[in-house]
Amino acid sequence: MANIAKDINNFPEVHQVSQSKYLKTYIMNRMHSLNLYSFLSEEDVLQYVMKCLIETLESGEQINNPIAWSKLVSEQHINKTYKRHRAILMQKLVEKLSSWAGLVC
Repeated sequence: MANIAKDINNFPEVHQVSQSKYLKTYIMNRMHSLNLYSFLSEEDVLQYVMKCLIETLESGEQINNPIAWSKLVSEQHINKTYKRHRAILMQKLVEKLSSWAGLVC
């Protein structure tokens, strides 16, 4: 927690993103539309975004619009997680269908 406080003081972008209601609402709506609440939390996404933001700023890269940048990073993270979750569900479905096919034959 001390590191985040230090980063908020060093980078105003971190404070701006951490206080953004727009970003939090966007993440909440996106997760709701993909039905990811059982697999991922809003806080997980926000922490991932903050980690990426801090790493990017520490590397010296300038971010002109941190909210838009954070929205893009959160979208990529949510989509990656959704694809992973969907693949797991498909694997479980295939296993069920295979077991049912074995019972029918």
